[in-house]
Amino acid sequence: MKVSNGKNTEKWSLQKGTVVKKSIFYLLTFIVCLSCIGCNKANDTNNKLKSEDTTSVSDTPASTTSQDTSIEKQTSPNALEATKAASVMEAVDYTDCFDNFKGCAVFLNSNKNTYYMYNQELCEERSSPCSTFKIISTLMGLETGVINSIETTMGYDGTKYSNEKWNRDLNLKDAFKESCIWYYRKVIDRVGQSEVQNWLDQLDYGNCDISEWEGSGTNSMPTMNGFWLESSLKISPKEQVDTMAKIFEGKTNFSERNISILKEVMLIQKDDKISIYGKTGSGKSGNGWFVGMLDKSGEKYYFAIHLTEENRKDSRKPNAKEIALNIIDKYYAK
Repeated sequence: MKVSNGKNTEKWSLQKGTVVKKSIFYLLTFIVCLSCIGCNKANDTNNKLKSEDTTSVSDTPASTTSQDTSIEKQTSPNALEATKAASVMEAVDYTDCFDNFKGCAVFLNSNKNTYYMYNQELCEERSSPCSTFKIISTLMGLETGVINSIETTMGYDGTKYSNEKWNRDLNLKDAFKESCIWYYRKVIDRVGQSEVQNWLDQLDYGNCDISEWEGSGTNSMPTMNGFWLESSLKISPKEQVDTMAKIFEGKTNFSERNISILKEVMLIQKDDKISIYGKTGSGKSGNGWFVGMLDKSGEKYYFAIHLTEENRKDSRKPNAKEIALNIIDKYYAK
């Protein structure tokens, strides 16, 4: 009996041990399965969240996407080049306004990014800006403090000039209106060569060449010469228009105050519907300009009319300003 009971007890213990081991095995297997299920659910949740995040980005309002694109265009050279490439060049015929004078015209509607060009090939050719450079000179003078306000004078030294209106101590407004060379020669010299170069480089103004700082000697009097007067600096009509757009649309480092002063001295005519701002320029060679901006009920056009040197052979005296005002009256004012 004792042996028999011992064997049974041993057998039962072995069976019990086997059951325990199996129970532990099943329990561990169960735990592992639960863990796998949990991981799968967690992955599903993460994938779902990622999907929702992706959907959230793709569902961003168009205005936000446009804004991001705009910022990229301001900082990326490639994007800027793409913007330039997207510009539309539209040929127009202003022959009836040029009265057989040789020249070209560019009008830019910046809202539509469209250039309206008469004689496009000439619109791309560079020549001396002459007195249209007084637009830039005025801003540089104001920004550096050489000119403080519209009343700033430059100190007339008593020199007798052929233009009687220059023989006095003009203020900024009068000097701009009368296109007084000696006034702006003093402004440029006080701004300084390095500062002038810096501003022209920022504006990408034509060839940005001021190497002939004192001018090419076109005029006999030193105060009547400069790099902008039939000398080293050259710019095309299209580049003139691009420069006007940069300035008046706030895409330069010139302050709003100084641009406002510039507009005041550039104002040619104004009524309830239209305002015209501009500056003439001319040289002894027959080179003639009228450059500026047209504001028609908030819609802006930047323009440049240029007459070539060939017109010097004509007995008549070409006038770029008159041609420009005629174009505006016929094609833009209505």
